[in-house]
Amino acid sequence: MKRTLLVMALAAVLAASASAGTVTHDFESFTNGQVVLGNGWNSNAGWDAWWAYEGNGVDGSKGATNPASNWYKLVTADGVAAPTAVGEFVTFESSLKFSVGSGTGYTNAYGWNLGLISENTGAGGGVDASFTRRADGFYGFATVGEQAWQWAGWQSHSSLGMAGVTDSSSDWIGQRVTVTMAASGYDVLNELIGIDGSVLASALNAGQALPTLAGASTWYGKVHTQDMGAAGMTYLSMDNVVLTNEIPEPASMALLGLGALLLRRKK
Repeated sequence: MKRTLLVMALAAVLAASASAGTVTHDFESFTNGQVVLGNGWNSNAGWDAWWAYEGNGVDGSKGATNPASNWYKLVTADGVAAPTAVGEFVTFESSLKFSVGSGTGYTNAYGWNLGLISENTGAGGGVDASFTRRADGFYGFATVGEQAWQWAGWQSHSSLGMAGVTDSSSDWIGQRVTVTMAASGYDVLNELIGIDGSVLASALNAGQALPTLAGASTWYGKVHTQDMGAAGMTYLSMDNVVLTNEIPEPASMALLGLGALLLRRKK
């Protein structure tokens, strides 16, 4: 009985410890119309054009919305430990929904960025994965890891749940950015997730130096509207935001060792 209680106690402590490696936002705790800035999110002064609204999230829940204002950036107030060994990685992902207006004639027009930054990141630093209007009725993304851009994806508007090329809205899609420590630098993977959860497109930038991330102990997720207006987008909503790492925590490993030792002694 005592051994069972010990195992249960260790499991509870480990669960609490593991939660430190994950930051989530589903906006359900916000009041309708509440400004997102300052409530688990940071930004530059004046860059607060994000609000939480009932019905603007997945399945009619609460979500955060930006009315296609250019250059409005939000950064998670809490971060996760940066990778320190080969194979460890950090992922930032979100469910996203957008609309476009009546304009046409777009070619590789940047929309929003999803990415990772650190306390050392200035303008243009970190990792940016830009959702892009590749052409009228087609979408993809461009990924940058402080050095080289890489274009990927050529998805039709209908594959994103849009009824038409203009004056229409997408279904809830997803975007995921994963940065993995490699033997040399970092590998940056950007993925566009379809309505059914499948990966529609992906791009891997291998061996990126990422100088402003490499010297930091904590990484944060960011959402940046960048040039949405220039891409003919009229709003962007986000929900189910998750920032997580795959890094064993020293405290967790120590507790596991202690538990194993105590269990052996009780035998």
